[in-house]
Amino acid sequence: MKKIIKILACLPYLCAPAAALASDGSASPTAYGDYSEQRQPCAHYDPLKQPLFGDLHVHTRYSLDASTQGTRTSPDLAYRFARGEKIGIQPWTEDGDPLRSLQLSQALDFAMVSDHAELIGEVKMCNTPEIEGYSSWQCLVYRHFPRGAFYLFNYMATMQASHLGMCGEDGELCKKASMAPWQEMQRAAEQHYDRSENCSFTAFVGYEWTGMQADSGGNLHRNIVFRNENVPALPASFIDTPAARKLWSALQRECNGKEGSCDSLVIPHNSNLSAGYMFSGLTDEGEPMTAEYAQQRQDFEPLTEIMQHKGASECYFKAGVTRDELCAFEQLPKDNIAGFNMEPQKTTGFLRRVLVDGMRLET
Repeated sequence: MKKIIKILACLPYLCAPAAALASDGSASPTAYGDYSEQRQPCAHYDPLKQPLFGDLHVHTRYSLDASTQGTRTSPDLAYRFARGEKIGIQPWTEDGDPLRSLQLSQALDFAMVSDHAELIGEVKMCNTPEIEGYSSWQCLVYRHFPRGAFYLFNYMATMQASHLGMCGEDGELCKKASMAPWQEMQRAAEQHYDRSENCSFTAFVGYEWTGMQADSGGNLHRNIVFRNENVPALPASFIDTPAARKLWSALQRECNGKEGSCDSLVIPHNSNLSAGYMFSGLTDEGEPMTAEYAQQRQDFEPLTEIMQHKGASECYFKAGVTRDELCAFEQLPKDNIAGFNMEPQKTTGFLRRVLVDGMRLET
């Protein structure tokens, strides 16, 4: 599991408003809005808002980066950990018992398992003897040389936007294999979501879209959060939608724009490693940004992740390059996620500069 990221948040989108219960037990509208699902109103609701702490970026055994480092944590265990339970972690004995354990000092208010959509099926395939493709050379590399598999699988999925050969024509075998993990993620979220008036814990369904700008190694990763249990049959991956605009359009087509209560939010992360591509003013295809593109991005991406173990994205200080001297914290020496030896610049994608650029566009 990834290192926990604590987020201070009570966003209008994520914080459910007060509501009264209709005779059928569903929530009905009030002056503050309405729920998009059946649940009891929160007894401690505050119309003036309140701070909540959670983690919307958690990987389990179904993510390639976690599984190739020995992670065996299931979505269920990830939510148990977020709620304050102790869980076992690697290394493991020959009998599969953990040699270490972890426990939060204080339980979180909300969490989301956000496994990488691109390789959920591949990881499931390589760990399940009954699935066709288990004996492929790619899966043999995965099981016996996990570090090599990490680079091979990621290169194909996040830089080439392509399935590996064992996935079959059009990646159908891996898409089929991804169904069970995706459904398990949904079941785990539902199991741990407190729908009572106590509102002790909220579990969101979601995933990570894991793209990279191939030439620069620029990180384009985004986490997708669904408002309730109504979600697409499969997540839209970078392989399926190899540009942010294609991701937003897929979510609009398969969720936000459909009749019903499906609703989604996209959260970019690690623009500090985007080599300037996350907030460049151009589309992912290098085309000039249009008003329509900007509006679509504003609709889907009203916020961004600022801090995690891959560095701070808020700001950057370098003598002669930037002037903000209060930014010398949690900085990485590179501007990309691929490891190319390129130093960060003021145009890399740090959020204080992005905010200034956005204000300039509005004038």
